[in-house]
Amino acid sequence: MPCIASRSRPLLLRGALSTFRRRCGKPSCRCANGAPHESLALSFTEAGRTKILTLSASELAEVAAAIERYQRRASSGT
Repeated sequence: MPCIASRSRPLLLRGALSTFRRRCGKPSCRCANGAPHESLALSFTEAGRTKILTLSASELAEVAAAIERYQRRASSGT
């Protein structure tokens, strides 16, 4: 998420991280016999609708930190 890195103040994100596991349907793929494909995602609500944004592995730490900052701020009541 390049928009996070370009911010002057730490970003707060309200959302949740999840891992999607799925099978692609190709009979010769490794997922056909066991290990499904995995992708990281951020789930959040926008305008009353749940949105899912797939993340790269390099974005995970920054997004997780932004969610943590939001949760700390929300629990402190400020």
